[in-house]
Amino acid sequence: MSLPSEVERWSELFRLAGAQNPDRWATSQVGEGINQLHRFLFLRQAWRGVVSEDDRSWISRAVEAAEEDPDGPFSGVGFALKRLHWVLPDT
Repeated sequence: MSLPSEVERWSELFRLAGAQNPDRWATSQVGEGINQLHRFLFLRQAWRGVVSEDDRSWISRAVEAAEEDPDGPFSGVGFALKRLHWVLPDT
């Protein structure tokens, strides 16, 4: 397989995954031998999980989850946030 057709194939995968610059990702994937598709997919998913600075709804969800399952994962965060509620202005 020639280099241009391999880059084109990777470009199409990046395009389907929603990359803004699929040709650049593909060129790096092929030319530098860096697994950019995995990197792009991880970063895309991580970025979707970023909470807006103005969104405070996650606080009440964390408190509620801790109260529902006091021994659950990250329940300490919910309890700490509940204690902070008495110290901080309305959230």
